[in-house]
Amino acid sequence: MIHYIIQVVLFQILFLAVYDFFLSKETFFTKNRWYLLGTMGVSFLMPIIKIPTLQKVLPKEMTFSFVDFVDMSVNESMMIETSWLERLSTVEIVFFVGVLLFSLLFFIKLIKVFWMINNHQKIIKMKFTLVLLVQQTKAFSFFNYIFLGKDIPKEKQEKIIAHELIHSQQKHTVDLLFFELLRIIMWFNPMIYVYQKRITLVHEYISDAAVVQSTTKEHYINNLLSDVFQVENISFVNQFYKHSFIKKRIIMMTKSKSNQLKQLKYLLLVPVIAMMLLYTSCEDTYVEDQKLQEKQKDTQQINKMEIEGSVSFPIVDTPPVFPGCTGLKKELKACFSEGVVKHFVANFDANLPNQLGLSSGKKRVFIGFKIDKEGNVVNIQCRAPHPKIKNEVVRIMKSLPKMIPGEHQGKKVVVKYVIPFTIIIGNQDDGDEIIYENQDNQDISKEEASFIVKESIETINKKLRNGSSYVDRNIVTETVYEETSTEVSFMLIEKVPVFPGCTGTNLEKKKCFSKEIQKHFGTNFNGNLPSQLGLAAGKKRVFIGFKIDKEGNVVNIQCRAPHPAIKKEVVRIMENLPKMTPGEQRGKKVDVRYSIPFVIIVE
Repeated sequence: MIHYIIQVVLFQILFLAVYDFFLSKETFFTKNRWYLLGTMGVSFLMPIIKIPTLQKVLPKEMTFSFVDFVDMSVNESMMIETSWLERLSTVEIVFFVGVLLFSLLFFIKLIKVFWMINNHQKIIKMKFTLVLLVQQTKAFSFFNYIFLGKDIPKEKQEKIIAHELIHSQQKHTVDLLFFELLRIIMWFNPMIYVYQKRITLVHEYISDAAVVQSTTKEHYINNLLSDVFQVENISFVNQFYKHSFIKKRIIMMTKSKSNQLKQLKYLLLVPVIAMMLLYTSCEDTYVEDQKLQEKQKDTQQINKMEIEGSVSFPIVDTPPVFPGCTGLKKELKACFSEGVVKHFVANFDANLPNQLGLSSGKKRVFIGFKIDKEGNVVNIQCRAPHPKIKNEVVRIMKSLPKMIPGEHQGKKVVVKYVIPFTIIIGNQDDGDEIIYENQDNQDISKEEASFIVKESIETINKKLRNGSSYVDRNIVTETVYEETSTEVSFMLIEKVPVFPGCTGTNLEKKKCFSKEIQKHFGTNFNGNLPSQLGLAAGKKRVFIGFKIDKEGNVVNIQCRAPHPAIKKEVVRIMENLPKMTPGEQRGKKVDVRYSIPFVIIVE
């Protein structure tokens, strides 16, 4: 919305620049009136016009956003002074207070006009109604009402009425009311006031030009200069006398008529509008800046969610150990974050946002807690867009398993941990779906997390038989894949399948495997397909699952996509994956299942 408003203001500035530099000094008053009214309306329409032809001419980019479950460690320097929703709420309050205030001022002025109509002498004429104002020298018009102060000299009244009658006949009041309503809706936009001033002056030029045709210019100008009338402070009435306009009106009345060829200046609108259409049809480069700003705001927010008397997770010497995690410090941290993410996604009530009536879009959630010296999760804090979501998050975090406590400088310490989430609520072909996004903008479907966590229960419990910690089976709320004895998840396999060319430790081979899958997909996907299918610009989510069997072949390819042609293309690409070195579990070759959700962003 902010970007739309900025575009509207910029377009209005450009239209006004053309008017002030090329048209304002010409005597094409009626055309200038329609120029100002037309460009004001066009400025609101231009930002929402996207011409497909221009979009096809311009290079179209397609971005693939993949999930990588391996490294989800949280950088603690992330978050806002006030949450995004809180800040937006403040902006909305300020906006509506402004609208209310300007609406109130408008209605007060309107009531004042109707009060003058009802409480002063009226003389009904053929083309207008004359309202005589006692002991006043005001002169202005409002629709078919012409207000005239009784103290204005009789010899001047005729010309003033003739002037105001032109305003009435040409419905100039409608123009001013149009801008008055825009002032209410966009009270913060200075261009509305500039436009209104310009068109008010054009109204005076039009009336002056009509009146001087029936009288001498010198006599009419003398009438303007001889007396100083009162001015009614109502912005949507046409007034005969305004101090700031007198000099400009006299200059324009004494100016020679503009050459008709100068009307060609209006053709300047053609390249101006063409540039605007090109701009609005191009890729919106501000999106990436907004994402960067969101990251920075998240950074400030996490910093604000301080938990005193503890050591932060990123700097602790030995991090708390999530049940089942092993390896070096970096691996323990990555495994801890991975465990928290999976636990949250697997347990979050996906129906809750729909029950609360939350609209589609990104809903930010910030979670903070401590792992105390006994390994318990305590001091849970949460910022969420709704109190019930906050309660749900706290419930989930309370069900986290007991950890092995962290150590710092050789002593057990309380460790604070903070993680932001984005719950993305969107409409899919098969109904509403909740997608979870971690702090690195990585999308995780509930199905992806649930089957990984399900398999991990038995594995973790076996590893912890000699310890006091255990994993409660209740942490899993649903499953997508049936557990078998010969099939292991990629995330928990002891010896991962090896993509041709990948070397190193098990963790390095995992990362290399995911990287090569992404590379293979990005290289082979037909980038022209979405545009050929007529898919609208935006995020298109695709979920892929397959197995690497005991011979290293890719089998059982499954896919969910927004269009059958895309599904077919994805399956084709996955079928062309090279043969792998099969994975092993407990020294035996096993089938390994791998799942990767990703986003095709068509811009």
